[in-house]
Order: sequence, then structure tokens, then C-alpha cells
Amino acid sequence: MRRWACFSLLALSLTAQAASPAKDLEGVSVRIGGVEASLRALDEDFSARKGLMGSGEARMRYTEAVYYYLVEDFGKAARSFFTLVESGALTEDTLLADSEWFLGESLFELGSFTLAEEAYQNIIDQGFEHPLFADAVRRQLEVYGITGQADRFYSLYNSYVVTNRVQPNDLIVYTLAKSFYRQGDLLRAKSLFTDIQVDSPLYGKARYFLGTVRVVENNFESAIDLLDAESRTRRQRRVLPLRPVGSSAL
Repeated sequence: MRRWACFSLLALSLTAQAASPAKDLEGVSVRIGGVEASLRALDEDFSARKGLMGSGEARMRYTEAVYYYLVEDFGKAARSFFTLVESGALTEDTLLADSEWFLGESLFELGSFTLAEEAYQNIIDQGFEHPLFADAVRRQLEVYGITGQADRFYSLYNSYVVTNRVQPNDLIVYTLAKSFYRQGDLLRAKSLFTDIQVDSPLYGKARYFLGTVRVVENNFESAIDLLDAESRTRRQRRVLPLRPVGSSAL
């Protein structure tokens, strides 16, 4: 991953300590020289020690990084996974693949979409051999939708989803629907949200999003009816008797 990625992660760690958006902007301006100096020192230190982290230590750092992610300390998680990916110290392919994925996810959760795009693209470039390839395509489509990169969105969409090289499960359909909504393609968004069936864990979210689309279309009565129906369905689900442990009908 390029050096600017390391620079951005370092800048993120420094500016995150500011108490307000105004202080964030002031801090970036005042400390930019210090950040550059710190980056040079970090880059020299990292280059000098690269390859010296043992596999045992890398595994421990991986466990620690996953913990940071699970407790939603995404800044620490991103820096930890970045170090693991760049160091080349993880000897287990599964852990390396997970680290590449969690790096992208941590950056995504931080709203650092440029860096997240870089992380997901790293996975996509490895092709179908990467165990999280389809998930990376899905997330990259979402990033392109959020950042308004329509050309890249449709290029990736046509290459993998339209051709069925990536099979569209409910999560991919839901992600695509949100992306089309963000791009103003309400017709496609509605069609995809409607495709998510009642037995899907994403059904409720899809129905609420569909209601939002109808509000945007000024179809308020239909939106209210849809949201009321979904609210009633959710209440009914909450009063259903508990299923026995081990039941496959979750």
C-alpha cells in the first residue's frame, strides 16, 4: 500500500484528539510540519525493522487488532491491521486475508473512504483466490456510491455483478440498492429493495429504506402505510415464543 496511506493513518491518529471540528482544522494546519517529520521517522523506522516481527508476535497483534475492531476502536484497529498487512509477518494466509479485510472495514467505519477504497482494491486485485473477494467487491461498490464515483461504480458493477461472476446475495442486493439510491436512480433502488424477501435478516432495513424512497418521491401516504406495516410486523416478531435452542429456523 502506498506511503500516502501510512501518512493518512498517522494524520488521523493525531487529529482525532482534537475536541471540536474547528480545532481539528486548526490542528491540521498547525501540526502539518510535525506530521511530516513524524512520518519520515516512522517510515525510516518501519523500513529498518520490516521483516523482524516474528509470526508469534504477529498473531498476538492480530488478536489485539480484532479486539480493537470489535469494541469499535476503529482508529487503533486500522493502525494495527495496517502494520500487519505491510509487515508481511503473518504466515497464515487466512489471518492475512482477514487483516486485509478488517483494514478496509476499519477505515470504512472511520469514514476514511479514500483509504478504504485502496484497501478493498488491494483485495480485488488478488482476484477470486482471495476468500473475501466478493465482499470486497460489494464494499467497493458501496464506497463508489458514497463518494459519487459513478463511472467506477458501473465499471465494477458491470464486470462482476451483471456477469454473475459475483453472485448477488441479499447483502449485495441491499448494498446495490443503497448505492443506486445515493446516485438518484430511485427506480433501480426500489426494485432491488423490493427483491429482499420477508425471511431475510435485511428485510426490515430494506422496507424502511423503501419507505424513505417513497418520501423522496413525495408519495407520503404510501410511505406511511409501508412503515406502519413494517412496525406492526416487528412488534409481532417480538412477541413470538422463543424457539428451542439449536433450531435452524432463526
